Amino acid sequence: MAISSNSLYHFTNTIKNLEGIIENGFMPRYSLEDIKIKHIHLEIPFPMVCFCDIPLSKISKHLDVYGYYGVGLSMNWAVKNRLNPIFYLDSNSQSAQTIMDVMMRLNSLGNDLKLEFTTGRNDVFFEIKQLLRYIKPFRDDFKRKGKILKNYKFYDEREWRYVLSYEDNFNRLQLDFKKYTNKKILETENKIISAKSLIFDAGDVNYLIVKHDNQIPSLIKSITKMDRFTDNEKSTLMTRVISAERIKTDF
Repeated sequence: MAISSNSLYHFTNTIKNLEGIIENGFMPRYSLEDIKIKHIHLEIPFPMVCFCDIPLSKISKHLDVYGYYGVGLSMNWAVKNRLNPIFYLDSNSQSAQTIMDVMMRLNSLGNDLKLEFTTGRNDVFFEIKQLLRYIKPFRDDFKRKGKILKNYKFYDEREWRYVLSYEDNFNRLQLDFKKYTNKKILETENKIISAKSLIFDAGDVNYLIVKHDNQIPSLIKSITKMDRFTDNEKSTLMTRVISAERIKTDF
């Protein structure tokens, strides 16, 4: 049995969100990344869209955490759009020590290391910080929907990410933490970066997932009304619809 999938999946909480993704693509949002490297603890909001490559036979737990509505896209689409698997890091590992050594070596002017990474003042630090967008703890407490999942094993998520690049907008590759905690400012900033949506064609879609079997007709009806697809493309999308409850019982 495969330990990874030939599709990349993105999950959300409502059928309305799923319909928006099908019609408009994936809109990047700022996500607060909790990065721990030795004694340095950074909280930096980066703009991204997250995916996983978990086989459907093993996806049940992931659905419970991230939502029962999703899109599964081909690996060819992922490679074409420059997505990449993330790097899971144990904060006390040799890899963490190497990253820490590089940061300390760059910090030759004696500036505050944490400040360098949260303000983006230094160009070299900025380059290194872009690599941090692909780092996540191997295992840590996880805040999700107002709850804390203790000692959560992020490694099981097999995450891939789409992040904004220099070409997209140099000035919006991260967000100040104070702005992130201000709901009004965050909403404005998310709206700005949503213009850099990640688009897919009907032929890129392997699966469209709803929570219950009885929601399949509703999603099909919504697809028939979408202007960006031809009739043949709509027919293709309709054949890709499956329910999470079917996945849990049949895969």
